[in-house]
Amino acid sequence: NDSGGTSIGIEDRQVSLRPSTSEERYHNIAGLGLSWSTLDFAVGYYRTAQRNDQILMAEERRRKVAQNVLQDVRSAYWRALGAQRLLPQVDGLLARTNDALRQAREAQDRGLLPRQEILAYQRALLDSVSLLTQRRQDLEFAQAELRALMSLPPNQPMQLVDTPDPRLPKLSADLSQLEQVALVRRPEIQEEWYRQRVNQRDIEIAKAQLWPSVGVDLSTRYDSNQYLYNNHWQAAGIEVSINLLRLLQLPALNASQQSQKDTDEMRRVALSMAVLTQVRIGALRYGLAMHELQFAEESLVVDTKLLDYARSARKTSLGSELELIRAEGRFLLSRYQREAAQSTAQAAWGRLYNSVGLDVFPTTIQSYDIKSLAQEIEKITLTMENQRLRGAVSGENSPRLAQ
Repeated sequence: NDSGGTSIGIEDRQVSLRPSTSEERYHNIAGLGLSWSTLDFAVGYYRTAQRNDQILMAEERRRKVAQNVLQDVRSAYWRALGAQRLLPQVDGLLARTNDALRQAREAQDRGLLPRQEILAYQRALLDSVSLLTQRRQDLEFAQAELRALMSLPPNQPMQLVDTPDPRLPKLSADLSQLEQVALVRRPEIQEEWYRQRVNQRDIEIAKAQLWPSVGVDLSTRYDSNQYLYNNHWQAAGIEVSINLLRLLQLPALNASQQSQKDTDEMRRVALSMAVLTQVRIGALRYGLAMHELQFAEESLVVDTKLLDYARSARKTSLGSELELIRAEGRFLLSRYQREAAQSTAQAAWGRLYNSVGLDVFPTTIQSYDIKSLAQEIEKITLTMENQRLRGAVSGENSPRLAQ
């Protein structure tokens, strides 16, 4: 149908025009408009800033995971290396002890020795077997833990490169300086700063939504209707809107902002105290581990001399064989204690390294394959260890902080 109409007089109600139309039955209407709102822009700006902070928080969590993995692998590696060194000797001594125990039981059955003496001999052998079995279980667990950290199948053979133990560095840096470095570099504290900004921007978004929204509209229009005098025209407008009831929320939002700020500050202070405690405990644990390692090495020297003496004085009697087995057991126990002290000292150094928050990832790297990444991490770790954490105190290898 045609879109049209007619006209009538207001006073006499007489038709003054015949029915007519000013619009084609079929015509095209086109328009292109642009609208921009200040409120949407402000909210979008805050949301984008929040997303950026959340990305930085995820990066800090990634740093923390990498530091924890490095610490766990360091501890498990030295324990597994000690297990690899000691397991063959422990197995050999266990076999000899079990054989001596079998011979003692045969001597008891034949009545070759006094009953009290042979029972005391068996008791000493059983104590050696018990002690060696417990130590062997600890060694097996160490290798299983390293396999798990390396994502290797449980039964896959694993051979570690056996090199001389490196000398652990001495902690020459001032403890207060290490605490300052930890407060700057720890991923948890950095993440807490970003979380505080995210929480504050939530309140800022809520406040921004209280104020008037100013919208600007610009558009151009076209109509193909041939009866129109102008087929093209432009339109522009400004719209201002405000919700007056929302303004009543402003006091509550101010109180919520202050409460959130106080909560974030208390959480950050508590976390900072925990970090400082970890640094001090880490330094103390590392010092004690170094003393324990020194004592274990001295004990190993003494037990090595005792074993050499027992081997020289060995005779064909049953008692001398027992003394030799006991000497070998004490020697292996000292070896175990020395390896355990070495792994404890390495773990303590790694824990101190972790408590300071030193970043193990390079700032830039060409490739993220395992080999390249491992080389870069090793380079950073060795540099810090050789400098005895002085590079950390002077500000080298600093993390990328977002302002």
